[in-house]
Amino acid sequence: MNKDYKLVFYENFDNLDNWNFDIGSGLKNLWGNHEKEFYTNKNDNIYIKDNKLYIVAKKEKFEDCHYTSSRINTKDKKYFKYGYIEINAKLPTGTGSWPALWMMGQNDSWPVGGEIDIMEHIGINQNMIYHTIHSKNHICKPYFSYKEKINDVSNNFHRYGLLWEKNSIEFLVDDISYGKIINQNYTKKEDWPFNDYFYFIINLAVGGDFAGKIVDEDLPFVFVIDYVKVYQKN
Repeated sequence: MNKDYKLVFYENFDNLDNWNFDIGSGLKNLWGNHEKEFYTNKNDNIYIKDNKLYIVAKKEKFEDCHYTSSRINTKDKKYFKYGYIEINAKLPTGTGSWPALWMMGQNDSWPVGGEIDIMEHIGINQNMIYHTIHSKNHICKPYFSYKEKINDVSNNFHRYGLLWEKNSIEFLVDDISYGKIINQNYTKKEDWPFNDYFYFIINLAVGGDFAGKIVDEDLPFVFVIDYVKVYQKN
């Protein structure tokens, strides 16, 4: 980042003190996408090694599900408005995998609070990365969505970036811009909720509306996050 920005948050995963666990089942539509996993805080689903966060989705019977994984968030602990956000991560392989790095509004529940999908990936389209924003008036058919082809997302770490300003949101991978959204004179929060505070969510889903078919032989899925950084203007 240039000299106008300073580092205000650096999560290098010494621990998970900044994070909350979401515990529950996607089969009961708790997460809204008909996912097939049960999110746990078990050590074999989520752990830290060498200052990296590992989320592992496994095929195993647990509660009402046949798969387990993990989902964490920083709600009420770490939340931000504007800045440059960078998350260094290596993505899983496997049909049915659905890792995501995203943000939701701190002060209003979804969908009023909005959603920023910094990075989504699905195993059925291995070389494609997706970025999307949602508001209350643009949920199922989001008005801003981008995708690009990156060939080695599961072999190497890549830096997934978000440059977020008052009236624009730009998505980057390894400092290359893949789409910039300009607020087209929206004044209502139902259209542009992105002038408020947002918190982070990291999860690895199994199946669901977007990821689709699951191939059991491809599990476990492994999602590795190296760091999360937030820079803001001085």
